[in-house]
Order: sequence, then structure tokens, then C-alpha cells
Amino acid sequence: SSGINAEYGGERIDGATVKADDMVCGKIKYVEGQIAYKVGCRSDTVEHTVVSSITIEAGEGQLLTLCEVKVMSDPRVEIDDVEHLVNLAYGKPASQSSTAWGGVAERGNDGHEVARYAG
Repeated sequence: SSGINAEYGGERIDGATVKADDMVCGKIKYVEGQIAYKVGCRSDTVEHTVVSSITIEAGEGQLLTLCEVKVMSDPRVEIDDVEHLVNLAYGKPASQSSTAWGGVAERGNDGHEVARYAG
């Protein structure tokens, strides 16, 4: 599953699509006051999937501001066994289509779950 922290400008998360390679995992629906969103990505036809890329695309006409993205998994345990999940995105290469206010892509998976940073 992917965890997304959208504390700052949270309404911009509305309609964002989460993909694992080419498979659409789901769309995010903004909920006022909610700062974290969880999107599961399971296949009805395959028990285990190896994914090389997670993509989060802004909704139609939206700008997207993300504070932290986590990809939580552990293929050795059941998906609902959250005690053993690890963040596979932490410190991995990240990219984005544009940058504002010094918010480089690497800040999206650096383990710091704060909406504001000293840039």
C-alpha cells in the first residue's frame, strides 16, 4: 500500500491517481481535515506482484503538493500485518514534473513527515 501525507494544500490531493507500474491502484478523494491517505494496490489475478515504479498523478486541472510518500510492504507477511511493514520508498530515487519553493523530489521520501521545511 502507499501512504501519502498531504497536510499542506490537502484539497489538491483530490482526484490524484496512484499507479504501480501501469496498474491503476486507485484515486484519492479529498476529505477535509484528513492529512494522510492510504491506497492499496492488489491484483485480483496475481497473488504477488513485483513493481518497479510508483506514480502519483495530479487530478484533472490540479496542482499536487505532497509532503511524504511511503510504499509499505513486506512480501514475507500478510498485507494486514502492519507491524512488519517497511517503507520501500525511503531514500529511493524520486522525480517530479515541476518544483516550487525548493520542494525537490527527494524530500517526498526522506522520512521527514512535516508539511513545512527549512529550505
